[in-house]
Amino acid sequence: MKEVLRATIMDVTMVLPSELEKRSVLNGSHAMMDLLVELCLQNHLNPSHHALEIWSSETQQPLSFKPNTLIGTLNVHTVFLKEKFPEEKIKPVPPKVPEKSVCLVVNYLQTQKAVVHVSPEVPLQNILPAICAKCEVSPEHMVLLRDNIAREELELSKSLNELGIKELYS
Repeated sequence: MKEVLRATIMDVTMVLPSELEKRSVLNGSHAMMDLLVELCLQNHLNPSHHALEIWSSETQQPLSFKPNTLIGTLNVHTVFLKEKFPEEKIKPVPPKVPEKSVCLVVNYLQTQKAVVHVSPEVPLQNILPAICAKCEVSPEHMVLLRDNIAREELELSKSLNELGIKELYS
C-alpha cells in the first residue's frame, strides 16, 4: 500500500494560521503528523501549538484522522494549519490564612457559662450576635460587663484586645 502511495502526488491548498493560502504538491506517503511538523518548520511555528484540519474534496467537510494516517489514503482538498488555544488553566487559590481566634468565656444568668470562639480584634458589637446565640439570649436583654462585682459595663466599640479581657459577664 505504501509503495502505491509513494507514487501518488496530491495537489492541495494549505491555509496557514495567518489565513495565507498556498498551493502545495504532497507525496501521498506522508503521515499526517509528519506533514504537521514539516509545515510548522517551513513557517517557523511550534508543532505542539498547532494542529491540522483537513477537508475532503468531495464533501467539503472536515475529515477525522489519526497522526499516523497517510495523506494519500484520505481524499484531501484543503489542509488548515490551526493554532491550538490552550485551555485556561485554573490558578490555584491561595490557602485561606486562618484568622486568629480566642476562646471567650461568657458568664451569664449568674450560674451559666458559655465559650465562644471569636476574633480578638473585632469590636464587641460585631460579636454580640454570636454571644447571644450561644447563650440563647436576645441582644436587647444582653448587657456585657467586665466583672460581676463592680458591674462595669463594657464599651461595645472596643475589641477584646483593647479591653484586655478573655472573660466577661452579662
